Order: sequence, then C-alpha cells, then structure tokens
Amino acid sequence: MLRPLLVAGALVAGAPVLGAAPAGAAPVDPTATSARTYSLAAAADGSLRFTRTSIAARAGAVTLRLRNPSSNFHNIALGTRRGRVVGRGGVSTVSARLKPGRYLYYCSVPGHRAAGMRGTLTVR
Repeated sequence: MLRPLLVAGALVAGAPVLGAAPAGAAPVDPTATSARTYSLAAAADGSLRFTRTSIAARAGAVTLRLRNPSSNFHNIALGTRRGRVVGRGGVSTVSARLKPGRYLYYCSVPGHRAAGMRGTLTVR
C-alpha cells in the first residue's frame, strides 16, 4: 500500500492530496498484461531532473518506467514503493494499482528528490 504524503497547504475538503494513497490501493502483479506503462527518463546531461515532471494516467494498474542515460545513479519511486537503483543504460520500474488522485513520483537516491528530481502523476 502506498503511504500518504502530506503537503502543507494542499488540503482542500474532498480533494486528493499530492502523494496521498487512496484507501484500498494495492500492489500490482508486475506480470499483469493489463498494466499501463508510462515512460520517462533521467536527464542525460547529469542534472537531477526527469524529462517529464507530469504524467496523466487512467485509474487501475500503472507502471512507471525510468530509463537512465545519465552517468549518475537513479531510480523511480512512487509513495513508499521503489524501483531498483540503476546506472547508465539501466531501467528502473515501479508499479501500483491506483485510484483517481494526485501522486508524487521521485528519485529516492539521497538528495535527488530534494534537488528537484520529482513529478506529479495525475490519475483520472
């Protein structure tokens, strides 16, 4: 289950919170063929950013796939779920079954998220 992340000032009655996990969210079987995959990459120039900082997805099984062309190590994380850390040429993936809402995806390598390596996944 994805753990909720509270964002100061983001609470509005009835509105999802960035990074919040809707009740009942469950892990996805990575072999499931019904999962939708959304691809992004780490910046090739070594800066701590993703090539996409927003992704729109449909509710259900979602997989984020990060390609790493950078010389830095990176991964993709969603809530408390983390893909493996990979070097240049590697691919990191994370999957979850998501309900409508806004979720934070990020690189969990120490310091990368704080430096701006994060984005918003909007599930409709």
